[in-house]
Amino acid sequence: ISDFAVTVNEESRYLKRFVYLQFTNKGNVLNTQEVKYPTSFWSSLFTHGEGKTKVENKQRYLAWELTLAPGESIDVRFIVNYRLIVYLLLLLLAFAGFYWFVRSPVVLTKKAVTTRGGDEGTLSEIKVTLELENRSPQPLKNVTVSDLVPAIANVERSLDLGTLKPKEITHTKHGTKVTWSLVELDAGEHRIITYKVRAKLNILGTFSLPRGTVEYAHGKRKKRKAYSNIFRIGVE
Repeated sequence: ISDFAVTVNEESRYLKRFVYLQFTNKGNVLNTQEVKYPTSFWSSLFTHGEGKTKVENKQRYLAWELTLAPGESIDVRFIVNYRLIVYLLLLLLAFAGFYWFVRSPVVLTKKAVTTRGGDEGTLSEIKVTLELENRSPQPLKNVTVSDLVPAIANVERSLDLGTLKPKEITHTKHGTKVTWSLVELDAGEHRIITYKVRAKLNILGTFSLPRGTVEYAHGKRKKRKAYSNIFRIGVE
């Protein structure tokens, strides 16, 4: 769009468009003009060239400022490359596929609530909940869940009705390790494990419960592990 004569040639190659513009000064005096070529917002995002983008009356243009002598011509080229979208989509698909391949098929979430408190907001008894979920389409075999209770607290032997009974409770130098065993966890199955711990002394402040661990066999692969979150409970 200018007083200069313009010739437009285009060439397309698989989501890539090459646009060649030739501007010619048909007048008989030296002339300087801003020449413009209409484009769209979407195309401008993927356009490469020396022109600048501007908007006039809601129309978007590529613009160049040219100075031409009488009869002089100049060539301007820009490229609209949509291949970047394809490369980005392929990258996202590859990342999603990689994440799906390496992510753990089982999720272990730890929560806790105070069931009995001491004086001045201290902690005395805590109920710990482990939520186990198989989010894969295949069953998981030989599932073992273990949780470590810090040495500052003891595990209560009494169990709530319906909860899974521990396979073993062992004492280590780091605390008490509680272990549960499941022969199989079906696809999409969700299990809840609860137990209570009692502090040896009333705990003032925040009590940190370390990560729980789940070990399982998935398909023909060797045994794999996944870990829960760390949960902190108490009054700061």
